[in-house]
Amino acid sequence: MNRLQMNLYEFLTHTKKVDILVVKNQKEGREAQQIFRYLKKPSLLLPDLRIEKFEDLRPYQYELFEIYNSFDQYYFSDNLITLIIPSATFQHPLPSKQIRKPLSLSFGDILEIELLEQIGYIDTGIVQNRGEFSFHSNRLDIYPINSNNPFRISLSEDMEIEEIREFSPVSQLKLDSDEVENIDIAPATFSLSKKRYKEILEEIENLSPNSPYSDIRSYGLWFLKDDELLDTKFKKIFHYSEIPQSKDLYDFQLEDIPTKREIYQKSNILLDDLVVGDYIVHKEHGIGIFEGLTQEKILGGLREFVKIRYQGDNHLLIPIEKLDLLSRYISATGSTPKLDRLGKGGFSKRSQKVRSRLHEIAKYIVELSAKRQLIEAPKIEKIDISPIRQQAGFIYTEDQIRAIDEILENLSKGYPMEHLLIGDVGFGKTEVAINIIYSVIKSGFQVAFLVPTTLLAKQHYTSIKSRLEKFGITIAHIDSFVSPKEKREIKKGVEQGNIDLIIGTHTILDFKFSNLALLIIDEEHKFGVKQKSKIQTNHSNIHLLSMSATPIPRTLHSALSNLKTISKLETPPNERVGVRTFLKEYDEAIIKNAILKELRRGGQVFYIFNSIAEIENKREELLNLLPSLKILIGHSKVPSKTLEREIVKFAEGEYDLLLSTSIIGAGIHIPNANTILIDGADRFGIADLHQLRGRVGRGDREGFCYFFIEDFQSLTENSRRRLKALEENSHLGSGNSLAMHDLEIRGGGNIAGESQSGHINDVGYSFYIQMLEDEIRKLTIGEGEIDEVEQDIELQLSIDGYISSELVPEERIRIEIYRRATSSQNLEDIQKIELELRDRFGKLDTPTIQFLDLLRIKILGKRAGVKFIQNRTKDIYISFWNGQKAHIKSPTRDDDDILKTILEWLKGI
Repeated sequence: MNRLQMNLYEFLTHTKKVDILVVKNQKEGREAQQIFRYLKKPSLLLPDLRIEKFEDLRPYQYELFEIYNSFDQYYFSDNLITLIIPSATFQHPLPSKQIRKPLSLSFGDILEIELLEQIGYIDTGIVQNRGEFSFHSNRLDIYPINSNNPFRISLSEDMEIEEIREFSPVSQLKLDSDEVENIDIAPATFSLSKKRYKEILEEIENLSPNSPYSDIRSYGLWFLKDDELLDTKFKKIFHYSEIPQSKDLYDFQLEDIPTKREIYQKSNILLDDLVVGDYIVHKEHGIGIFEGLTQEKILGGLREFVKIRYQGDNHLLIPIEKLDLLSRYISATGSTPKLDRLGKGGFSKRSQKVRSRLHEIAKYIVELSAKRQLIEAPKIEKIDISPIRQQAGFIYTEDQIRAIDEILENLSKGYPMEHLLIGDVGFGKTEVAINIIYSVIKSGFQVAFLVPTTLLAKQHYTSIKSRLEKFGITIAHIDSFVSPKEKREIKKGVEQGNIDLIIGTHTILDFKFSNLALLIIDEEHKFGVKQKSKIQTNHSNIHLLSMSATPIPRTLHSALSNLKTISKLETPPNERVGVRTFLKEYDEAIIKNAILKELRRGGQVFYIFNSIAEIENKREELLNLLPSLKILIGHSKVPSKTLEREIVKFAEGEYDLLLSTSIIGAGIHIPNANTILIDGADRFGIADLHQLRGRVGRGDREGFCYFFIEDFQSLTENSRRRLKALEENSHLGSGNSLAMHDLEIRGGGNIAGESQSGHINDVGYSFYIQMLEDEIRKLTIGEGEIDEVEQDIELQLSIDGYISSELVPEERIRIEIYRRATSSQNLEDIQKIELELRDRFGKLDTPTIQFLDLLRIKILGKRAGVKFIQNRTKDIYISFWNGQKAHIKSPTRDDDDILKTILEWLKGI
């Protein structure tokens, strides 16, 4: 217990009431909260809100929600609660009790949707985050900021509440919990009268076009009047540092207060999978442009189609039940593809060529894996690793503990392990590796740690050495700055077994080892198969642990699981905080302020400018703003050794700002650089921007990321949408939320270990991965055992079948449901989709029910080898791929009878 805690302990034992305790920061706040908890006095610690006056508040929504929830408990609880408020937060306007009144909803109430907007909730179409709502088909989904889960409210036609139930933001399905009679919805901003709400909207509308405020959420606290603010005159407010000195010394055990953090649940609903204007790949017809959904009559039945434009302004309509044949085109290089011409067969030739190459790659991977299964490898016995955990200085996440256990289990099996550890930037992959290194070395073996860059080698060496050296472990590292003499000595030490752990770039692949048991590869997607297999060839009986921040494509996960074991880190460590993300028009005042803000807290800055020709001019512009700024320039034309040497100097604090092209996208981890400014952000891909943002906020210091663009008005709708997605998904672990298919491109074909950018560009990344999965699956299951590839089926039925816009109004949500429904592999999958639709949208209408039946017919027909099914009134004609034919009759011409007749016949054959 420190002196301030002693003072507070004595003060609180003699003081009956403390409304507000102002502390310097969150660290002091946690110290103070330890004393309150020891004395069993209720207290709430507010987050540290470090914002400039009149700043756009949208990036700070989670902190604001926490502040509002804390004030609500303070105002409306029967218990006396003390608010512990960091001074940075206390200096901003804070809400009064009168504008924090919750909106109460009960069974039988008449709901007014506009009241939700009035208290700051945003209509989003699909509800995944706090502060959002969605209203459709007499059903309201809402995620109160004061609730762990969102609620689904069923309404009568008169808007009377008939049912309230919790649902999962991940699956979007109702939970098994009991029906709720009433809920209190805390304002996402403030509880305002209609008149006051309209006043604020008018105020926002009258602001200049360049104003950062687009809605009440962004304007937030700044519009509050004096009578709507926390009245400090009648509150007992004390400052932690000014509490009188204690005359006595106290010493007792205090309970740790864990860092508060938002638990981010990742939804499995992926919106914006296909957006009008996107390039799209059809498995047979090739690359075209997606022009949206359209309804057309077929044989008298209304159906929905995907409209695709090809070269020569030719169009193709694809029945929606064949959506699984389409994927969004993603290149390996960000280049714009050439549209295919219908009927010319060019795409078929290209895809066959790619498939042949992928077969060779898949064969190489599978053979290598099979050979490893037959080899004996060192058995790493499980030992006590608690000393490592105890000296870490933080609590491990459940994911880290699980990953460590899984890897240690694999190491003990006696044959070579091949394990992939995946986790977003800063989620603790290195900490997992340290535990594994300790276990292997303490079992009497050596470890090699392969990294892609010199700087990363030095950083890993420094951090791992500080953790393991005290346990008698000898560590060395090799990079381009190590002298030839030192290199020879290190090489000899590794060969003789005097060095337990060697860290370095590809140079270490040529080393001879005394007793090597484990190779760890960091950022493994940056190494080719040949580089990775080189050390395995020389030491075929070693274990392999690969680490990557690149998410595995959904389609490849199951195929890879036949070849290697996989662990995922999906929860951020307690001390990690998100990166504040801002999307701004280029403004020198904002740039200057952002740089100064970072320098004042003793940090450094990255400035990304992707034009080598103009980079010197940009340096002059920055020096005009801040003449004393020490700037390092980095780009691909600077000699690599010079650049590496200077970046090491930057890491050691000799420069204030690194002005560079996007070469720092990966492999540069500088804990003291926590602000990044990206000039011309609209010219980068979303994956590149996410990766660049990952350079900052990697420790316990908050990171700031600014995306600058020249002109909002000139942005295309797609660019605007994707940049906004980055701004809004700034929380930890948001990699999967940010259009998973975009992030998958990091490293392109290198998931298979080969540089395949040309082949990826030919067919698009998603189709490339599907083909790779097919080839791996064929080889791992065995050609003799694998079913013949099911031929597609053509349905020519006079049936109305589609998900109606009356049931699901938003096209993007319909597309998302279509995408999952049409990729269903069995009748159970269709049943799950049907239950989800009923759960989310209520009673299904006839076209939607019939669309699901069409999918059931498609699944059963493909299994039976049916080529096409056609009806003429009651007569139904069925042709098989083997040439056989069938003719059946429906009892009536009604759609439901025709569908029922076909389904029953298919189930019976």
